[in-house]
Amino acid sequence: MLSDVVVETRLGGGWREVWAHQLRWARTIRVSKFGGYMGLPITNATLWALLAAVSGHWTMAGILIAARIAMAITAGWFVLRSRDTLRLWWLVPARDLFGFAIWIAGLFGNTVVWRGMTLRLSRDGRISL
Repeated sequence: MLSDVVVETRLGGGWREVWAHQLRWARTIRVSKFGGYMGLPITNATLWALLAAVSGHWTMAGILIAARIAMAITAGWFVLRSRDTLRLWWLVPARDLFGFAIWIAGLFGNTVVWRGMTLRLSRDGRISL
């Protein structure tokens, strides 16, 4: 059964806080589900579109970007009814590339910052001060 309640999250602060929050999630996912984490770039259509464009496959790049934006609008507007989707759809590729940068950064390091504390992640996913 699916919930009919939509959970909404807004991050406060600036880019440093957003980076730290996303990096915490990435590293936590990496230590808890390494195989799944390694597979995440496969789902990044913007990354594949960029690689297609760089290699001269412009039609494929256009198809991938169009499909990615259509998916974002479908999920954001038709499913979640977010007005931000219709206003900010053009930022989807930038968000995807930011997410890929986070993914790369998440591959390295074993610390995260949570509520101002630096915590250490062990290889088995345990958290310590």
